[in-house]
Amino acid sequence: MFVNIYQHTLDSKHRIMLPAKYLPALAAGLIVTKGVGAGKSLWIFSKDEFDTRTKKILALPIMNQEVQQLRRFWFANAVEVVPDSQGRIVLDENLRQHIGVNIGDKLALVGSYDYIEVFSETEWKKQQIELNALMEKDGVAVFTKYGV
Repeated sequence: MFVNIYQHTLDSKHRIMLPAKYLPALAAGLIVTKGVGAGKSLWIFSKDEFDTRTKKILALPIMNQEVQQLRRFWFANAVEVVPDSQGRIVLDENLRQHIGVNIGDKLALVGSYDYIEVFSETEWKKQQIELNALMEKDGVAVFTKYGV
């Protein structure tokens, strides 16, 4: 389970530190990929969670063009990563470019229960403003809409 927000800086070797609380859930391996939807983000999945979602994708009809694009995006942008002994992982160039970060930039690692979202500090601040505005205006309606 991944919850809370952690701030880290991209070091000179393009690494970020994973929170110690997250490491046990990622011990069997992890996958980093481009996020989709609101804001430029990366998604970090445990190997098991990535495999669970992958099985759903593989069950879709391959002759469907949208499914083909989904598969390309899912697999082409996925990078299997192993944390070092201090819990750091390297973000490859493709992933760094996607979220627009360079050495020394601050990142927000945002727990989203079954995966982790990674944003540049600038993008995370933007997301917080939008999220807070939505929740202040329509928070009850959003939770109710989804039966929460």
